[in-house]
Amino acid sequence: MARLRLKDGNERVQQLLNNSDPIVRANAARVIGAAEHKEAFDALLAKALTDSDPRVRASAIRALATLKDARAVEPLIKRGDLLLASQGRSESSLNELLEITATLGRLLPNNANQNAVAFLERMHRLTKGKPLRLRVGLARIAPGVFQNAPYRAEASRPGATWLQLSRRAQGLAALKEVITGAAGRKRG
Repeated sequence: MARLRLKDGNERVQQLLNNSDPIVRANAARVIGAAEHKEAFDALLAKALTDSDPRVRASAIRALATLKDARAVEPLIKRGDLLLASQGRSESSLNELLEITATLGRLLPNNANQNAVAFLERMHRLTKGKPLRLRVGLARIAPGVFQNAPYRAEASRPGATWLQLSRRAQGLAALKEVITGAAGRKRG
């Protein structure tokens, strides 16, 4: 259903979010996102914030990006701050933080939401700016901030690695996508 983006059976899929098997719950979240089943927003947000299994939370967070509902922004930032307060040291916590980062980038294109930018800057300090999803999320949300010196400097240093250059280039590609999309919306 997720691959085909089928909308048939959305109510049944939403019920599967409460299944006892975390794999079933995670796949149900994926299907809801793929089908863009907006009526399941509240249930999906609840799974993203409170499910006991990190795979379910990650799938639900990813699915929220496809629903494009800005009501998810503040609760996701609060969840991210909670994970950051626990230092986000575990691999599953870091993965969840990166999923939140990517989803915020999709929900807030060219928005410069101060809370989201502050969250991303805290993420940058924690990860030393290494994750690509962090750079892309920042470029999508706040193109001006992404263009500032701390984020630009790494790739412009002599001897920059291919990975540093790649992160910068992919951030610039996301920035172009956001700016081009904004220009298209203004013309339309």
